[in-house]
Amino acid sequence: MTIMHNISIILILAFLFGCSSRQPKSSDDHSGERKISFTDSLRIENIRISDPSQYQFMLDTLDKGDFLSLRVAARAYKNCVVDSLTCDSLFTIYIDFIRNVADGFLENNADISNALSNSPSAQVVSPLKAKLASSGIELIPSGATYALVANSGYLLNAFADALSTSYREFLLLEARDMTNDISVGSMVNVPSDSLISRILGWENFIRLHPTFSAIGVAQELYAQSMGNFLVGTHHAGVFDRDSYLLNDSIKRSFETFIQRNEGSGSAEVVKDYLQLLESTGYTYTDKVDSFLLGRVYR
Repeated sequence: MTIMHNISIILILAFLFGCSSRQPKSSDDHSGERKISFTDSLRIENIRISDPSQYQFMLDTLDKGDFLSLRVAARAYKNCVVDSLTCDSLFTIYIDFIRNVADGFLENNADISNALSNSPSAQVVSPLKAKLASSGIELIPSGATYALVANSGYLLNAFADALSTSYREFLLLEARDMTNDISVGSMVNVPSDSLISRILGWENFIRLHPTFSAIGVAQELYAQSMGNFLVGTHHAGVFDRDSYLLNDSIKRSFETFIQRNEGSGSAEVVKDYLQLLESTGYTYTDKVDSFLLGRVYR
């Protein structure tokens, strides 16, 4: 029964996808994407998904340049009829889809992208933020321009009832991280207390949920936080720009971190890092990069 159900759903999706791919494109459509019609979108979002491969196939038929696709993907996810573990896997696929849509938005909207790159005013940024927010996407500063990311707070509120405890905790950590970022000009600064909280939060999450469906993302966020703690951010480095010496206040911060979190994996990493710096006179060398690659970004 399950096999036949899977085949039926795939055939329905393939039929809708095939029909839409044969529809003529308008003369101003340069996306190269095969699009489904609004009517077919409504049909697809009401299919009761029961397998990750079905859901991925469905998302592959959607137009990543159209925010309607996000609504369709969300409705289809909420209609899934699976166990909690599989539901988490489907949600990971859904978040990846949101990121794909976000990544392509500025690429496919040159006027908006150019406006954001040229010191945009609040009159440009605010309406765009509002539009994106309604689709679960947040506009954040990124270097000299802006980037689009999945809004974890929005996702947590919109899907809390359908998610496992581990996924709710994951989104809560992501949302907290995003809230504690501080924009400084075109850069983003992470307060040191917030950074330490991130490190310990992600380490604890990874320890408690080793089989989490998006554990790789959690590990990347932990590594990013640890890397920022050990060498600094774009806004504030831990080494003096002229002498390459470790800032004294940062050295004390490392020592305090080790004392307060004795026995944790993160404290061991910071302890070994401090010993490495001691061997170089607390001066930045290539050994710092090697340490990060071997112990943090692995």
